[in-house]
Amino acid sequence: MFGNFDSDIERKRSVLALLLEMANADKEIEPIELQYIKGLAGNMGMTQMDIQEAMDHPKDYIFKAPADEHSRMTIMYYLLFLMRSNGEIDLREEAVAFKAALKLGFSQSLTHDLINVVKFHLVDEIPPDAMLNNIKKYLN
Repeated sequence: MFGNFDSDIERKRSVLALLLEMANADKEIEPIELQYIKGLAGNMGMTQMDIQEAMDHPKDYIFKAPADEHSRMTIMYYLLFLMRSNGEIDLREEAVAFKAALKLGFSQSLTHDLINVVKFHLVDEIPPDAMLNNIKKYLN
C-alpha cells in the first residue's frame, strides 16, 4: 500500500496521528471515527500497542509526506473518508484537510473539489469515478 512507507513504524504512527488530528478537529473523537482509524491502522499492519502509542502521544509523530504520489493520495483519501464517517463535515475538519493536503503537496483547488465530492455523497456511496474525475483535472 505504501511501498517502503509501510515498513517504517514511525511513519505509520505519523499517519495515525494525522488521522487522530482529523477525528479530534471538532474536539471529540466519535466511536465510528475511532473504529475507522483502528481499521486503517490494522490494515497498515500496526498492533494495538502501536495504535495506543500514537493515541497517547500524537504530537510525538510529526507528519512527513511520503515521496510517491500514490501514497500521498492514499493518505488524502483516508482523511476524506474519515471526515465523512460520522455523516457530517464541519469547517474545523475541512481546515485540517486543507492543512494536510498542503503537506501532501496537493493544491487548495483540488482539495476543495475533493471535499465537495465527499459532501455531495455524504449519505450515499461515492461513485468510484467521482474522485478520479476531479483529480484528472489537475494532472499535467
